[in-house]
Amino acid sequence: MKFYIFSKHERFYKVIAFSLVFIVTIACIYFYINLNNTLKSNELNILTFVLSLFYALLLFIIGIYLTAMQNKSGNLFYRRKQQYRYLKSLRLSYSGKFTLDVDAKTLHHTIIFLQILTGRIDSDKKVPIPQDGFEFTNKYLKLEKTFLEYRASLDKIDSKKQPDQDTDFKPKKSKYKSVEKKVKNYHLNIVKRVDKNIIKIEKVYGERLTVSLQDEDSLTNNLLILERLLNEVKSSLLDYEDIEQVAQECSNHLKRDVESIILQLVDRVENCTDTLQNIEMKLKEDNDIL
Repeated sequence: MKFYIFSKHERFYKVIAFSLVFIVTIACIYFYINLNNTLKSNELNILTFVLSLFYALLLFIIGIYLTAMQNKSGNLFYRRKQQYRYLKSLRLSYSGKFTLDVDAKTLHHTIIFLQILTGRIDSDKKVPIPQDGFEFTNKYLKLEKTFLEYRASLDKIDSKKQPDQDTDFKPKKSKYKSVEKKVKNYHLNIVKRVDKNIIKIEKVYGERLTVSLQDEDSLTNNLLILERLLNEVKSSLLDYEDIEQVAQECSNHLKRDVESIILQLVDRVENCTDTLQNIEMKLKEDNDIL
C-alpha cells in the first residue's frame, strides 16, 4: 500500500534545516579558530563581521523556510483531518491486534471487509473509506486476487468431500499457503504504516486536531439528537390529509347523530298525534252518551 499523506520533503524539512544550521555553525567556528592566529586585527574584525552577517542571513532564510512549511501544513489541516478519520476507520477494520498468527478464515473475512469499505466491491454506493491518502498497489491487488482464487478453488474441492482424489489439491494447497503468508505480511505492513501515519498526523497537528474532532463529534451528536426530536414531534402531529380525514369522520359521525335525533323526534311527534286523536275520539264518544 502506498501512503502519500505527507511528502518526503514535508517529512524531512526540519531535519534538513537543523542539519544545515549545524553544519554551517561548525564551519563558521572552524574558520574563525583557524584564521584567528593568521590574520591581523583589522582583517579578523572584517572576517568576524562577514561570518556574523552570513550566519544571521542564513538563520533568517531558514526561519522563513520553516515558517512557509508550517503554513503549508496548516493549510492542509482540514484535508489531513479527514484523512486521519479514514486511517482510523481503516485501522479499526482490522479486528484487534493483527499478527502473522491470524487464521486463514479471519484473513479472508478481513480482505472481503476491506474490499467493501474501500469501494472495490459495490463501488456505485457511498464508499465508507475512500482511498484518500493511501492506495493499494497493483502488486498487492494481484496477490489478493490469487489468494481469493486459490481459496475459492480449495473450498470447492472441500465441499465435494473428495480432496484426496483431486490431483491438483496438494499443489494448490502448497501454493495457497505460500500466497497466504505473503498476504499476511502485506497486511501486517499495512497496519504498521497506518499506525505510523496516524501518529505522524497527531504529532503535527496536536491539540488542534483533538479539539476539532471533539467539536465535530459533539456537533454530530447534537444534530442526531435534534433529528430524533424532530421525528418524534413530526410523528405526534397530524398532517393535512390526516386532519381532513378526521374532520370527515367527525362530520359523518355528527350527521348520523343528527339523523338519529330527527328520526326519534318524528317518532315522538307521531306518537303524540296518535295520542291526541285517541283523546279526541274518547271525548266525542262521551259527549254522544250525554
